[in-house]
Amino acid sequence: MPALLVAALLLAPALFDCERFQHGGMDREEGKCTAASCTSFDEGECSCLEYVSSPELQERLKSIMKDTIQRVRKVQDKLKPGTGFFDKVWWGSSLGDAQKKLLLVEEGAQKVPDFQAHLNSPLQSLSDADVPAGAWPIMVEIWDEDYSMSKQDFLGETGVGFETGERTHTRELRANPYQHSVDPKGAKVHFRTSVTTHGPFECEVDEEKTQCIKYRVTVQCLKAEGLPNTDTGIYNPITGAKDVTDAYCKVRLNNQTGAPSQTFKTSVVENDLNPTFNHEAFTSDFQVPYIESATSGAVTEQVPF
Repeated sequence: MPALLVAALLLAPALFDCERFQHGGMDREEGKCTAASCTSFDEGECSCLEYVSSPELQERLKSIMKDTIQRVRKVQDKLKPGTGFFDKVWWGSSLGDAQKKLLLVEEGAQKVPDFQAHLNSPLQSLSDADVPAGAWPIMVEIWDEDYSMSKQDFLGETGVGFETGERTHTRELRANPYQHSVDPKGAKVHFRTSVTTHGPFECEVDEEKTQCIKYRVTVQCLKAEGLPNTDTGIYNPITGAKDVTDAYCKVRLNNQTGAPSQTFKTSVVENDLNPTFNHEAFTSDFQVPYIESATSGAVTEQVPF
């Protein structure tokens, strides 16, 4: 089963509400069955089987998949070890019909050839529009520090994979509907990653001896440019500057499916829509088990996340 689908199915059961998945509600109310309102791939009333070749159904499944991944990534980072009872209730109480929607996606992966091909495609081969930032193990976010009692302003995000070697990235920031974000309006973030591996070596996983490989992942936020202004914009004669966005960079690094991300945060750069983040790089060390290839029988490292 494709990794993205596995992640969503594993993480979703206590996390979602149904408000984000109201596809085709009007058609259902009017008693019509369409690719936007069919409920399962079973034979019977309002089956999706007759729409397996419909581009509309494929786009619906992709939309549910992207929504699921984004929501899961946010909520799994909230539910860390030691999370209080009321926080767990808050994030886990609104399951709604999300499981049904995910089951529809799982069935669609088996019944809709184009959607199956989409899920089986390597992330690197898909367009940014098809892959939400939450699908990547390394997420880079830009926020505006709000010194009042209101929430911090989320300015946008992007993501990359664990590609070995040193790489410098320039990515456009994208909005996230689950972060109450503003429109990034073409803003960009520049950051550097370094991924090295070591091994294999003997280790224990679930009390069983096996082979593992060590990863060292380093991420450094460099700068952002063209950020939207979320402050007053009023000129302050004392500081000689306008009151504009006070930006900081946050990195979320996930090395295990279903586990909360490690988070790192730079200091705030005040009143600058093109901030440079002067900070030491963030580094994470972890290990993953080797697995045997199902096709060649060769032993390779299990890809984190």
